[in-house]
Amino acid sequence: MFMINSVLSNTPLCRTESVLIFTGDSFFTQKMVKEFGFPNAHYLRYWFHLFDTQLVDMFGEKGNMLLRGDLIQMIKADSEEHFQKAL
Repeated sequence: MFMINSVLSNTPLCRTESVLIFTGDSFFTQKMVKEFGFPNAHYLRYWFHLFDTQLVDMFGEKGNMLLRGDLIQMIKADSEEHFQKAL
């Protein structure tokens, strides 16, 4: 909350209602964005953080090397059909 308050105090002409996109890593959720006071913002997950660090953390170096391509296709899937094809 400190960072959000800092950003808002340094942008006094920007109302929270005018923010339409909120991006962050998988720690955040759409519900949290609303709770932070951004009623019109849509949460977009920052995928590159997931690709760069969390896949290795979840699956280890060897698992990451074996599964990375398929996992990225699953993460980027824009439909259930696309997701299923990546399996």
